[in-house]
Amino acid sequence: MKEIHKKARTRLQAKAGIIDYIEMFYNSNRHHSYWGDMTPVECAGEWLLFNVAYLHVHFYLTTSYLNLESQGAIRNNNPPAASQ
Repeated sequence: MKEIHKKARTRLQAKAGIIDYIEMFYNSNRHHSYWGDMTPVECAGEWLLFNVAYLHVHFYLTTSYLNLESQGAIRNNNPPAASQ
Protein backbone atom coordinates (compact mmCIF):
# COMPACT_ATOMS: atom_id res chain seq x y z
CA MET A 1 0.00 0.00 0.00
CA LYS A 2 2.91 2.37 0.65
CA GLU A 3 4.00 1.94 -2.97
CA ILE A 4 0.60 3.15 -4.16
CA HIS A 5 0.86 6.25 -1.97
CA LYS A 6 4.32 7.10 -3.29
CA LYS A 7 3.47 6.56 -6.98
CA ALA A 8 0.10 8.29 -7.06
CA ARG A 9 0.15 11.93 -8.08
CA THR A 10 -3.60 12.50 -7.77
CA ARG A 11 -6.41 11.15 -5.63
CA LEU A 12 -7.84 9.42 -8.69
CA GLN A 13 -4.58 7.56 -9.31
CA ALA A 14 -4.40 6.58 -5.63
CA LYS A 15 -8.00 5.33 -5.70
CA ALA A 16 -7.35 3.32 -8.87
CA GLY A 17 -4.21 1.82 -7.30
CA ILE A 18 -6.08 0.80 -4.15
CA ILE A 19 -8.93 -0.76 -6.14
CA ASP A 20 -6.42 -2.64 -8.28
CA TYR A 21 -4.67 -3.94 -5.17
CA ILE A 22 -7.92 -5.14 -3.60
CA GLU A 23 -9.27 -6.79 -6.75
CA MET A 24 -6.06 -8.28 -8.13
CA PHE A 25 -3.98 -9.17 -5.10
CA TYR A 26 -5.98 -9.24 -1.89
CA ASN A 27 -9.10 -11.02 -3.17
CA SER A 28 -7.11 -13.55 -5.17
CA ASN A 29 -4.88 -14.47 -2.20
CA ARG A 30 -7.40 -14.24 0.63
CA HIS A 31 -8.93 -17.48 1.87
CA HIS A 32 -12.72 -17.60 1.54
CA SER A 33 -14.76 -19.72 3.95
CA TYR A 34 -17.45 -20.15 1.26
CA TRP A 35 -14.96 -22.12 -0.85
CA GLY A 36 -13.68 -24.27 2.01
CA ASP A 37 -10.98 -21.81 3.06
CA MET A 38 -9.34 -21.89 -0.38
CA THR A 39 -8.18 -18.89 -2.34
CA PRO A 40 -10.07 -18.12 -5.56
CA VAL A 41 -7.05 -19.36 -7.52
CA GLU A 42 -7.02 -22.68 -5.63
CA CYS A 43 -10.78 -23.03 -6.04
CA ALA A 44 -10.61 -22.39 -9.78
CA GLY A 45 -7.80 -24.94 -10.13
CA GLU A 46 -9.76 -27.56 -8.22
CA TRP A 47 -12.90 -26.86 -10.28
CA LEU A 48 -10.91 -27.20 -13.50
CA LEU A 49 -9.25 -30.43 -12.34
CA PHE A 50 -12.62 -31.92 -11.35
CA ASN A 51 -14.26 -31.02 -14.65
CA VAL A 52 -11.38 -32.28 -16.76
CA ALA A 53 -11.45 -35.59 -14.86
CA TYR A 54 -15.24 -35.80 -15.28
CA LEU A 55 -15.03 -35.17 -19.01
CA HIS A 56 -12.22 -37.71 -19.37
CA VAL A 57 -14.25 -40.43 -17.60
CA HIS A 58 -17.42 -39.53 -19.51
CA PHE A 59 -15.55 -39.69 -22.86
CA TYR A 60 -13.90 -43.00 -21.94
CA LEU A 61 -17.18 -44.61 -20.88
CA THR A 62 -19.03 -43.32 -23.93
CA THR A 63 -16.42 -44.49 -26.42
CA SER A 64 -16.07 -47.84 -24.63
CA TYR A 65 -19.84 -48.37 -24.79
CA LEU A 66 -19.98 -47.40 -28.46
CA ASN A 67 -17.08 -49.75 -29.25
CA LEU A 68 -18.77 -52.65 -27.45
CA GLU A 69 -22.08 -51.84 -29.12
CA SER A 70 -20.47 -51.77 -32.59
CA GLN A 71 -18.83 -55.16 -31.90
CA GLY A 72 -22.17 -56.66 -30.95
CA ALA A 73 -21.14 -57.22 -27.34
CA ILE A 74 -24.08 -55.16 -26.08
CA ARG A 75 -27.54 -56.24 -27.02
CA ASN A 76 -30.87 -54.65 -26.40
CA ASN A 77 -32.21 -56.35 -23.25
CA ASN A 78 -35.75 -55.09 -23.75
CA PRO A 79 -38.10 -57.97 -24.43
CA PRO A 80 -40.09 -57.76 -27.66
CA ALA A 81 -43.50 -56.18 -27.37
CA ALA A 82 -46.29 -58.67 -26.77
CA SER A 83 -48.15 -59.43 -29.97
CA GLN A 84 -51.91 -59.21 -29.92
